Amino acid sequence: MWEVIQGLGTYWSVAAAVELGLFERLAQGPATTAELAGGCGAVENRMSTLLGGLVAAGLVTTAGGLYELTEEARTFLVPGLPGYMGTLVLKAPGPHENWPVLADTVRGRPPPHGVETDGGSFHRELVSATFATQYRTGLRTADALRLTGSPAPLRILDLGSGAAPWTVALLEALPQSVAVVNDLPEVIGVAEEHLARRGLRQRVELLEGDYLGVALESDAFDVSVLAHVCRAEGTEGAERLVAKAVGALRPGGLLIVADYFVDDGRLGPPHALLLGVTMMASTRQGTTFTLSEGLGWLTAAGIASPEVLMPLPPTTVLAGRKPIP
Repeated sequence: MWEVIQGLGTYWSVAAAVELGLFERLAQGPATTAELAGGCGAVENRMSTLLGGLVAAGLVTTAGGLYELTEEARTFLVPGLPGYMGTLVLKAPGPHENWPVLADTVRGRPPPHGVETDGGSFHRELVSATFATQYRTGLRTADALRLTGSPAPLRILDLGSGAAPWTVALLEALPQSVAVVNDLPEVIGVAEEHLARRGLRQRVELLEGDYLGVALESDAFDVSVLAHVCRAEGTEGAERLVAKAVGALRPGGLLIVADYFVDDGRLGPPHALLLGVTMMASTRQGTTFTLSEGLGWLTAAGIASPEVLMPLPPTTVLAGRKPIP
């Protein structure tokens, strides 16, 4: 029970360290409490207390009066490195104000700060924060599906692309291919920035609009991607979205659905189960689905014998091809 109670303290210790720039400072080398307090604009005795929390979290270690990063912190919490997840620490729980009133949400009231109604500001920040982890998953998925290095030029559709990490990964793996990237008007600019930064903007058409309402060409794409969007839509919306993505594929085209699915008994994995709570706290209809439910969407849309991949846990990828008449 103390692990449950102190989970709140662990989270906010890490969030505070991110905001203070503590991990960035420790990446420069071991330092004393006084040096870290001075470098982060903090009070020394309070910095000492925070460092104790980070030691308990397994992100900092100490010896001889010096503190330094553990391997986990060095890999995931140092800004500028490929695996950086510091911004994700701040954004992944959704609007923080929603959590103290979670019981009211369970009773049926909508979240007080729903991500659908904030004008897009939270969504813009979140999609940038998730770019690094989703990009790595996209690269591994391309390898697992034997797409990497394919000489055939493919046309890719990325619905609800966010910052376009999957498009970036697939276009880097498929240098002859092009893509259509879709998201809401307030988010599509984030995708454009990331594509331009990677030198891919000229290979991409931007398509603004809600993915369930935007008009798509039929039988026009070789690959359709739905990456971490189905869980925001509820059962009916997810089924419609998968059907729409399949309808845009040419016969023989490949559908990729990436999400955090729970097992059919809803006993795990823990990450997916807790993400379901986060979706409930942050959105009006978001949840997590079982693997059987996800496979059912593909089957209903006409995909026969879909594959189940785990390219970078905890993400699960469902993939399959549209039948050729």
